[in-house]
Amino acid sequence: DAQIEREKQVYSISGGCTALTVVYLLGKLYVGNAGDSRAIIIKNNEIISVSTEFTPESERQRLQFLGYMQPQLLGNEFTHLEFPRRVQRKEVGKRMLYRDFTMNGWAYKTIEDEDLKFPLIYGEGKKVSGYFVQGL
Repeated sequence: DAQIEREKQVYSISGGCTALTVVYLLGKLYVGNAGDSRAIIIKNNEIISVSTEFTPESERQRLQFLGYMQPQLLGNEFTHLEFPRRVQRKEVGKRMLYRDFTMNGWAYKTIEDEDLKFPLIYGEGKKVSGYFVQGL
C-alpha cells in the first residue's frame, strides 16, 4: 500500500483496480471479477460474456435496484432514488434532478414527502458512496 501511494504521488496516477479469476473445477466454470474487467469465451467466432464489469456505476444501479425491490431490507428508512444532494423539507413540491437504477443520466421530478428519506446512494460528481446493509 505504501509503495502504491508513493508511486501515485510521484507519477500522478489516478487509482483504480481490476481483478479477474477463472477456475474450472469438476466440470464447472467459476468466474469472479472486480473493476473494469470482463471475462469472455469465444466459441465458433461467437463472443459469450461470462461476467460483467464491476464499477461504481454498476454498483450504484445494483444497490438502487435492491433498495427498490426490497425496501424492507433497509427498514423502509432509505430512498432508492439518487439526488445531487440531500433533499430538504422546504423543497417538497419543487423540482430537482434525480436518477434511479434504470437511468444513466439525470431527469427532473417533483419532490414528495417520500423523497425526504435518507438516500441509499449519494454523491458529488464522480464520487459515489453507498451504504452497505446486511442482506443486500
